[in-house]
Amino acid sequence: MGSFVTNGPALGSAVHCASCGQAIGDPGGAPERFGERFCCDAHAEEFVADVRSARIREATRAVEPSHCALPPSGRRTWGDVLKRGACWGAPLLLLLALPLLWSGSAVAAAGGSLLSVLAVLACPLGMYFMMRAMAGSGHASDHRAEPAKAEAAKKDGPTSIGVALLAVALAAAAAVTPAEAREPAQGAPAFEHVHALALDARGRVLWLGAHTGLYRSEDGGRSWTKVALPVAHHEPDVMAIAIHPTEPDLVYVGTHEAGVLRSTDGGRTWRAANTGLGGLDVHGLAIDPNTPIKLHALVRDRGAGVYRTLDGGAKWVRVDDGPAGETKVLASVNIATGMGGIFLYAGTAEGLQRNPDCF
Repeated sequence: MGSFVTNGPALGSAVHCASCGQAIGDPGGAPERFGERFCCDAHAEEFVADVRSARIREATRAVEPSHCALPPSGRRTWGDVLKRGACWGAPLLLLLALPLLWSGSAVAAAGGSLLSVLAVLACPLGMYFMMRAMAGSGHASDHRAEPAKAEAAKKDGPTSIGVALLAVALAAAAAVTPAEAREPAQGAPAFEHVHALALDARGRVLWLGAHTGLYRSEDGGRSWTKVALPVAHHEPDVMAIAIHPTEPDLVYVGTHEAGVLRSTDGGRTWRAANTGLGGLDVHGLAIDPNTPIKLHALVRDRGAGVYRTLDGGAKWVRVDDGPAGETKVLASVNIATGMGGIFLYAGTAEGLQRNPDCF
């Protein structure tokens, strides 16, 4: 006899339809879904569709976005943007900072240092959100999460770990940046063709003559200050320096195009001391350590020769043709000649030459 449905109230142990609640006359032949029985196939399929929709909705609610990912544009807040910036800001800032730190430019290195500081400030916050994302992905995998949530965890977990490792690696690279790149030397000019070095009598000021001018240092050469000279050329070629042996503020310099310049106040002011010189291309200066008002100057090209002054540069007199070859340095050396004077040494392209300064 076929199955039939009764419209009366349920009695005793009668089986009822899980969809409409009506009693099922023949439970053995009734359709069954998910452990439930139904009065007809239509109700069974309707129930299956409802269960499927409910599970999809539940899975959608269960999948939380990564802490480093932005929600859909309709649900995005300033907090979400801050999380995203904190996650990715530190490594990006370090990527920008490293080329600046290694560039060698003082300005670029300063900018790189500033970016490094910002990266250090952003790194802890970014690491916090990354670790939360990693913990959330592990929780989803370990507790039999729904398929959609488990899939999201697989995608977000490695990304968060990769970003964290990148930030750590870049921070380590910034930490080993050379000190000279992070702290560029202050006041150190680019010298070209250094011609002369001299230390004052107190041992405090180091003077340097170069193709680009005259410089002084009061910290043993760690930093230099360019000294202004009263010449038409903005970068006079300083070829020689002579300092009074007992008066450190009395300085003479020989230049390529301005002759001899003299300062009595440690280089703050200068005046020309060229009276009697046959030319202004002075390549050597030597001061007598026993009689400091006596100096010798070697002039090249026009008026070439060795000139002597006995009054501290007020007047020069030509006394000799000078050594053969191009002179690189001239010095009065306190070695007695036996003739009432000392020796004048000249370092030339052909070697070292000397002559008594009493010629």
